[in-house]
Amino acid sequence: MGTNIIIDENIFLTKSSREDKEFLIEFLNDDELYNQTLRVPKPYTDKDAEFWFDYIFTFEKENNIRKNWVIKNNNLELMGHIGFHFPYGINHETVEIYYWLGKPYRNKGIITKVLKVFTEFSFSSLKYTRIEAPIFDFNNASGKVLLKSGFKFEKDLPKHYTKGDKLISAKMYSKTVD
Repeated sequence: MGTNIIIDENIFLTKSSREDKEFLIEFLNDDELYNQTLRVPKPYTDKDAEFWFDYIFTFEKENNIRKNWVIKNNNLELMGHIGFHFPYGINHETVEIYYWLGKPYRNKGIITKVLKVFTEFSFSSLKYTRIEAPIFDFNNASGKVLLKSGFKFEKDLPKHYTKGDKLISAKMYSKTVD
């Protein structure tokens, strides 16, 4: 559970750490990121970050399974997060992926590289056979990233999510073991 995942010579995935809290708060207070995610509160406070760390560390310890990885560069700077939700239970072969990048790291091809390597790792080392990626239907950038990363569009999900008082439609993408 403690292994780093090497993406390329400049990027790797590793375990969450409270040392990243300052950047986590800064990045998650971005309006664009807030608008593209379901569960990130606005404003994102120190209390929210502490809740997140407690949740991740407790979940991973109690279930002996990694849920979240941070995306870092060789300068050990937090770039974003990638991880799983378990809508079918933690022992199911299908998981749901989530990811985000801080604003300074977007539109550079980083998340596409991360998704390709991370999904292959998930299939070969974690033994998942299907990874789902539901996104808000207006999140065109994420849709493009998923397609470039080998995911396939499956279906529209009308009025799938509720965020605040809004119903939001989604699109389901998935990738399966070859």
